[in-house]
Amino acid sequence: TIGVKTMSLMLRALRPLAPAAARSFRSAVVVRAVDEGEATSRVLSLLAGTSVVNPAACEPAMKLDAFGPVEMAEFAVAVGDEFAVDVPAAASDKFATAADIISFVTSNKASK
Repeated sequence: TIGVKTMSLMLRALRPLAPAAARSFRSAVVVRAVDEGEATSRVLSLLAGTSVVNPAACEPAMKLDAFGPVEMAEFAVAVGDEFAVDVPAAASDKFATAADIISFVTSNKASK
């Protein structure tokens, strides 16, 4: 069997070559859904790893005002990679707080 990390690396390699094929492959893999606690931990960890956010200030209620359009687009890609889900621009444009991202991840059935 292929591990999640190996699969993630394969998907990242496929993404620039054939985005539609990568999305189809990703959605064909069945993995348990992400619960709110796990999503919170992983999203806050991603936020803490950005150059835009003070790691000590990471909490679900944290506002994402410091993110410009480019930073938000990059972060949306990071969230997509972390949870193996597509984050449409329309969804990422609505992210005002970390809780919004957590809610998106937990409500998305394809999140892993």
